Amino acid sequence: MPVPEQLPIPEQLLVPTSRTVTLNSVRLHCVEQGAGEPVVFVHMGGTDWRYWEAQLPAFAASGRRAIAYSRRFAQPNDNPMVSDYSPRVDAEDLEALLAALGAAPAHLVGASIGGFAALLLALRRPQLVRSLVLAEPPILPWARETEDGAAGLAAFDRRFWRPTRDAFRAGHAERAMATLMDYFVAPGALASFPERVRRRLMENARDWEAHTLSSDPFPAPARDAVAALDVPVLLLSGERTLPLHRVVDAQLEALLPRVRRETIAGATHDLWAEKGERCRELTLEFIAGVG
Repeated sequence: MPVPEQLPIPEQLLVPTSRTVTLNSVRLHCVEQGAGEPVVFVHMGGTDWRYWEAQLPAFAASGRRAIAYSRRFAQPNDNPMVSDYSPRVDAEDLEALLAALGAAPAHLVGASIGGFAALLLALRRPQLVRSLVLAEPPILPWARETEDGAAGLAAFDRRFWRPTRDAFRAGHAERAMATLMDYFVAPGALASFPERVRRRLMENARDWEAHTLSSDPFPAPARDAVAALDVPVLLLSGERTLPLHRVVDAQLEALLPRVRRETIAGATHDLWAEKGERCRELTLEFIAGVG
């Protein structure tokens, strides 16, 4: 049976539109482009909807409704702080956003902590999720169960988490972000970046502040719930990522019943920024194959 040709998309639907959606007391900025099946992008820590800006046109042109939004404490949002901020809170926000936009069920594409939130939503409300594309969701409590993971988690806490948290507590946001960049990129990285890059990082320091000061930053999902998740998943891993993320990704791959894992050559944890074309190619192929 021949496959019907895709109708051309009206030009006006390929122009990005932005708005702020109010969800109870929370306001979330979002941008969307295109029409068709919703594909919702959830950014990583310390970034905002612009993390996906270069990806939206290609997904819109493929005949899909591409939606990127800024999580609760990312620019340009200005929501009040909460003491228990975590991917669970983001998952609740995402659920409300999908309802407000009429965008469920959606393909969810999440990077790092955004992928963690997308996974938690799928576990909580699988009927809202058509598929998941997860780039190294940091389910860090799981890492404690292996020797390599426990060592990596100890280094993460010593070199990054505690000094960053302490700097935020003392009101030194720039020192906190410098510590973060020292760990994830290279010593002195923040000072070496162009002014526009430093400015964008500092604009989203509040996202990291909320997370590092949280009373429950990494709420681990139950393994049996993950093993029972009946949603197709594409798991993207960076070839050069931290050992900590390798440990978690290996456990996810072993548990998820409908998973395909792809390792992105030459990429670190920030694989969508570094290898966006390859990530997009794999994601479009994967989504096209989801029934």
